[in-house]
Amino acid sequence: MIDEWRAGYLAQATEDAVPAVEEFILKQQGRLQGFAAATIKLSAEPTRASEIAFEEAEQAVSLLRFFSPANFHPQIVSYCALLGRQHIDSYKYLTVKDGKIDTYMSGTLDGSEPAWPLSTNKLAEIRAKGLDTLSDLLNKDKRSEFQEELLAALQLYSRSSLAKDIADRLVYTLVALESLFLKNSSEPIMDNISERMAFLAGSTVDERRAIISNVKKAYALRSSFVHHGQRIGVDDLATLQEFMLMAWRCLQALIQFAGDDNATKAQFLNLLEDRKLS
Repeated sequence: MIDEWRAGYLAQATEDAVPAVEEFILKQQGRLQGFAAATIKLSAEPTRASEIAFEEAEQAVSLLRFFSPANFHPQIVSYCALLGRQHIDSYKYLTVKDGKIDTYMSGTLDGSEPAWPLSTNKLAEIRAKGLDTLSDLLNKDKRSEFQEELLAALQLYSRSSLAKDIADRLVYTLVALESLFLKNSSEPIMDNISERMAFLAGSTVDERRAIISNVKKAYALRSSFVHHGQRIGVDDLATLQEFMLMAWRCLQALIQFAGDDNATKAQFLNLLEDRKLS
């Protein structure tokens, strides 16, 4: 496609403009080639078409980002975003010696890998873990209320992997979980969230106790940040990493459950209640 684009430009260019056209196409090719593409076919006025394309692509990429390795560690940031919206923080500075510029330094502040390689095997792996189910949900003309709630929660959750501040990541994750694991706004939040996650992801009494304890610690960290402005420190990373992995596992289980068009949030929560009583 890029070669055809190049040929079309060159066919219209004057002889003097050919070098500039070649340089332009090569520059764009270097920026685009090798990236995954979000595509859509639609009929619309050009400006509106691009707006719709960006909206749909943003939604699709946010769901793809659910499978990013950044969701499993509080210090790894995901740059799985639309090209130009990755927000990679960088630095540039000059050192001055005896009134003259001595050195110029530049680089990136984050050590996370900005590219996420999606090989055929990796793509097959994440498709089996729920990407195909999410893709089917996005393509549905009509989704159930539960499916809409799930997609909204996952898009909110996906912001956590983009956040560079650990506290922001924790807030996004907990809000996403609360939107799916609570029956209504009057329920006690921490106890119900921790118990329901425990009975969804834990298979033994010890595992469930450990999950409940970890979720409550995560809530305590959020409370310290939201209500008292306390930063989340290095000593809390192990707690957060354990919580992030558990949150991801619970949300992945919900993806599989919501693949059924007849499934409801009430059925899901009742299933967890039945496990508690069994």
